[in-house]
Amino acid sequence: MRTRTRRTLLACVASGLLCACATIPTSGPIKAGVAVGAGSGAQAIRVIAAPPRAGMTPTEIVQGFLVASASFSDQAATAREYLTPARASSWHPGIGVQVFAQDGLQLAATDSDVSAHGQLVATIGPTGEYRLAAAPISKSIPFALTRVAGQWRISSVPDGLLLSEFDVARAFRSYDVYYFDPKFQVLVPDPLTLPVLGSAAATQVVQNLLAGPTPWYAKSVRTAFPPGTHLTVDAVPIVNGVAEVDLSSAVLAAGSASRVALAAQLVWSLKTLPEISAVRITVAGQPFLVPGASSVESADSWPQFDPSASGPDNSAVALVDGTVRGFSPSTASPTAALATSGSGTAPFAAISWDGATVAAAGAGGISLGPIGVKALRLINESVMARPSFDRFGGLWWVSLGRLRYLSDAAPLEPKIAGTQRPVTIAILGLAKVSLVSIAVARDGIRAAVIVKTSSGNQLLFGRVSNNGGLLLDGLRRGIAIDLDVAATAWADADHVVVLGSVADGEPQAYLVDVAHGASQPLGAPSSPMSIAALSGQPILIGAADGLVYQSIGGAWTATGSGSNPTYPG
Repeated sequence: MRTRTRRTLLACVASGLLCACATIPTSGPIKAGVAVGAGSGAQAIRVIAAPPRAGMTPTEIVQGFLVASASFSDQAATAREYLTPARASSWHPGIGVQVFAQDGLQLAATDSDVSAHGQLVATIGPTGEYRLAAAPISKSIPFALTRVAGQWRISSVPDGLLLSEFDVARAFRSYDVYYFDPKFQVLVPDPLTLPVLGSAAATQVVQNLLAGPTPWYAKSVRTAFPPGTHLTVDAVPIVNGVAEVDLSSAVLAAGSASRVALAAQLVWSLKTLPEISAVRITVAGQPFLVPGASSVESADSWPQFDPSASGPDNSAVALVDGTVRGFSPSTASPTAALATSGSGTAPFAAISWDGATVAAAGAGGISLGPIGVKALRLINESVMARPSFDRFGGLWWVSLGRLRYLSDAAPLEPKIAGTQRPVTIAILGLAKVSLVSIAVARDGIRAAVIVKTSSGNQLLFGRVSNNGGLLLDGLRRGIAIDLDVAATAWADADHVVVLGSVADGEPQAYLVDVAHGASQPLGAPSSPMSIAALSGQPILIGAADGLVYQSIGGAWTATGSGSNPTYPG
């Protein structure tokens, strides 16, 4: 399904449509709908590539080619001038990008052969999927050169692009396109790293949305667009802030519920461009009717599908003297007791997304109960890390290295308490490491997993799929820097926060971009032990001194007694 419009990245790279400089977002406030920066060409800086000069050495030819292939100022024509005629006609730059460390590639020449050496840190697939390498890899790229009309030209070079992190930050931008969870209850962002196209960004976003999700998300998310839906013309003009999306007649096959869902996908995907304030959907120029929506849909439409939204109650809980209590940072004191562990002191707590059910957990097991009610159920399994509720009421935890799951844990009804049995969830790709903890995103599709390795604890991201049974797979590296991770929590749909330390440094909090693994240090109080976050709420840290701290204006302030604070979910 991706064949037609997933050519966007390939065509952009191959034809050199890039005309702007931008920076991939790596930090920012924790809030819903993290902006990607200017989407127009207002800040464009045109980079002009220099053609080869007479008498250039093999090393100079390769250097000139690398610079020209990263500039895209003239439909890649200048980069091809560095190649022999045969290789120029067969070179395919759009199959993907190999991303090397900030200092790029170092060249070494032997006669007519040149080798480029560098640290490969990531790749960008042909669909725009950014993937960190499992670890930086030392890599050599061979170039063979031959003389053409007395001048050196490259006869052998791999397809695709060889760019540095600086090149990618300058030339590419991250866009979220949105699909749905399998139940069509919440949107899930699929981040794409694509060339900056200035005024064509809206077209680029819609084309990629209609093409379907990237491979990593494909098994876990759904789209409401009927098969064969495409733009009638490959353009999404923006008129007075309104994105005009004219779709093919295939979209008319969508029923009422699907029309609501696809409209939400379009609005949420386009609202990341700051120049867009509304979206108009038409079919061959005629209005496309969406139940409950006007002909022009505001960028604020469809908040009920927000993947970063909190539930009805966004109050935190914390443990005070072994008891799970409501905790309000604004009042700086615990509120009434909620539930206690039936097995004694509980070092960990979790609260369901709807704020109605509490799980108190520890070595003696997990106690589950509604807010303000004595525990209704005890699960006799040792738990050494915080459990995690998903948006749909399922509870996830790690026990003796196994990933465990209880469906319908929230809301916990007295009549059915104990009727559901925990199951072990299979994990693919977890070799030579042991599972420490899991934090499931509020969309229920993505999970932040901490694993123990011989060199310390690492953060991985995985996807939850249900094709004949629940499965966690697609595990990939989560942070670009070498960080020993102690705890993590989802901040919003695009970020997690972690507690971790670099080498022998003191542990502190980091805000981590899920799309690229970029991290921003946030500091921490002395001896931080646990961390909690929720969109629109202050980050909370439980410290060894028995106090809970919150981050306000970059400073960590004690806000009450307690440990292991957590927000709903």
